Amino acid sequence: EEEGFTVWELSQGMPSMAEPTRHTLALLRARRIHHLGNPMLRWMADNAIGKSDPDGNVRPVRGRSSGRIDGIITLIGTVAAMLRTDEGGLIDETAVS
Repeated sequence: EEEGFTVWELSQGMPSMAEPTRHTLALLRARRIHHLGNPMLRWMADNAIGKSDPDGNVRPVRGRSSGRIDGIITLIGTVAAMLRTDEGGLIDETAVS
């Protein structure tokens, strides 16, 4: 903030993660996210599983106790930032179910 950046908190709980996770999954299904076969991101995606609540919200959690999912969380955080600042129409609301 001191450098002029807009900063906000994104906790990893269901209330904060559900909407950007839903959008991230829609972007992946629509093939709008390209990771170029990055082996580390692929490994992290393999470690992630979806945890849902009674309302049908989903967020990623580690499927294996030793597996890392930091890159997946970062990807979802990036989508969360896009949702907050989407002046260019990068997020297609019609693609999200």
